[in-house]
Amino acid sequence: MKKNNLIQNAHTVILSAHRVILSAAKNLFLTVFAIGLFASCQKELATEVTGGKLKNEAQLDAAPALTLRSPKSADGVVNVLITQGAGFVSERIFVTANRPSDLVQTIILQADTTLAEAYRKKTGIDFKVLPEAFYKFDGGSIIELDKDATTSSSELLKIYATNTMGAKLEAGRYLLPIVANSSARRIPTTLYYDVLIREPFEGDAELYEGEDAFFIFYINTEYYDPRLVTDYYMKKMTRSREEIWYNTIGNIINLKTITLIPDEQSGRVILNLGTDMRYVLDHASKYILPLQEQGRKVCISIDGSNKGVGFCNLTDSQIDDLARQVSATISYYHLDGVNLWDKNIGYGKNGFPPFNTTSYPKFIKTLRTYLGDSLLLTVTDYEKPTEYFWDADATEGIEVGRYIDYAWSGYNIREEGYQIIDPYHQGEAMISAKHPRMPILGLDSSRYICINAPWEGNTDVSIINQTTKDILAWKEAGYKNNNICLFEDLRTVLQDQLEGKWDLSTFTRLLADDRESCRYVFDMSHLSIIDGEISYNKWLKDW
Repeated sequence: MKKNNLIQNAHTVILSAHRVILSAAKNLFLTVFAIGLFASCQKELATEVTGGKLKNEAQLDAAPALTLRSPKSADGVVNVLITQGAGFVSERIFVTANRPSDLVQTIILQADTTLAEAYRKKTGIDFKVLPEAFYKFDGGSIIELDKDATTSSSELLKIYATNTMGAKLEAGRYLLPIVANSSARRIPTTLYYDVLIREPFEGDAELYEGEDAFFIFYINTEYYDPRLVTDYYMKKMTRSREEIWYNTIGNIINLKTITLIPDEQSGRVILNLGTDMRYVLDHASKYILPLQEQGRKVCISIDGSNKGVGFCNLTDSQIDDLARQVSATISYYHLDGVNLWDKNIGYGKNGFPPFNTTSYPKFIKTLRTYLGDSLLLTVTDYEKPTEYFWDADATEGIEVGRYIDYAWSGYNIREEGYQIIDPYHQGEAMISAKHPRMPILGLDSSRYICINAPWEGNTDVSIINQTTKDILAWKEAGYKNNNICLFEDLRTVLQDQLEGKWDLSTFTRLLADDRESCRYVFDMSHLSIIDGEISYNKWLKDW
């Protein structure tokens, strides 16, 4: 198909003819052949061929090879899922070069629906062409590849189920081929957007609680209404796109942020809910109960306030007092548990006791006593506060893993891509050497989540490719011991630097055991529509 595309492109025909003519000077036989070829093409080339083109041709031959890309696809096919009557999705498009150029290149994107028929024949799928009224380039369809760069800027392609005029697309399967031109030639790759508009049906709002995946999310109440998660939908389907299940996701929701602050007069360490969290908890029937009614477990997440006091320098009396406060808060607001993430403490500040290795294990053990067995207690494994949890001598014999339900990596740095933090297989090539960890004593490996996935905040193809290879190698080695998926803080559809870059599908596909027979697609279109009207920032806090 790519070959046919090249032949159809006038610029490529021109350059091909030029190359033959240049070769003719070296070989008489090729000269005769070139003249015949030129004669056959002279009608098409009559207005293009001039004596001054040869220098430009040499420049183009020396230019880097360009590839049109989507971060969601390695094979040029981008799967898009939207529920009929919902909003839109933003799909990011960029270009990579095999080597830097000494010139800035302008790249123009456009839809080419003439390619649809050939693609139908190739796949055997009866696609409809996506109507022009249901897609648009958000920034004018132009992207630039800077001088000395190998990755271009990005453009957002918006695909609508309900467009800005209120028109709704019928359920069905649509195709949108996107091509690009740079300078005087076409980029020899095409992105095919395979758009499935699915009919809504009874049960769509049900939480997925099957065995394929278990989702853990954080939501920051400083920015968002926790009901944001109710619009996170995912679909599992066969390779032919027959639906297996379609549900909302998010089994454990950790609400941020609660901090620890010292009270100088009493010497206590106080649980500080803060304005936003306090408002959400005080209005739990509006913001939390809808999540719990769908089957989610809603927990509070606690970290530090950079005032010098944290889980690792508490006295015995402070340990007991703080554990009572946490337990009382969970009980009073009818929550389901707590996540502990010892960060942003500033140990050594303000005259507080130094860091020690016994305070945190004691606190966890004491807190479990107050919570009982029915409430969740989870720990984020991150840097110094938890790095000694493998050592019984350091923890005075307390096996922390016996008292917690889950532990997970706290490393989700966008610039690093997906880092596999697997304490049980440290030293293997695919395991992160940047953030080495040891197993938590008493915790089974099936209850440790090794990947805390960041939203993709860059287009560094080498990082994306390497982390993908690492995860696949990790799976194939038999090291993946659970189907738990953990992500950076949830977002809505925001018109900022991450729009079109964040998606759950890639990560979930990589974790899927049956990746060859099925696929997972995230449907973000619910996040952009309110009462039938398309809107940004749907779930920004309203208090």
